[in-house]
Amino acid sequence: MLEEKALCGTNMALVGSATHVADELIRWMDETDLDGFNIARIVAHETYEKFIDLVIPILQERGRYKTEYAPGTFREKLFGTTRIPENHTAGSYRR
Repeated sequence: MLEEKALCGTNMALVGSATHVADELIRWMDETDLDGFNIARIVAHETYEKFIDLVIPILQERGRYKTEYAPGTFREKLFGTTRIPENHTAGSYRR
């Protein structure tokens, strides 16, 4: 445990096959009701690529990660409209 903390600070390091990593993430979701993760690279930029190419497909196959995005812009998803609401701070800068 101490060596793990030295490697990644306060975060947990998952090391192993793609199946092992997916299994652990799913276990965390099931035991704690998590609905997301912040993935941080520890060793090299290839870490992200490997996670995306190897772990995400397993999570998708198991129904734990989306296979497509919901339609609409980020603003539409946040506010339900294409324009920033008048009561939002940025809305006061509208001409």
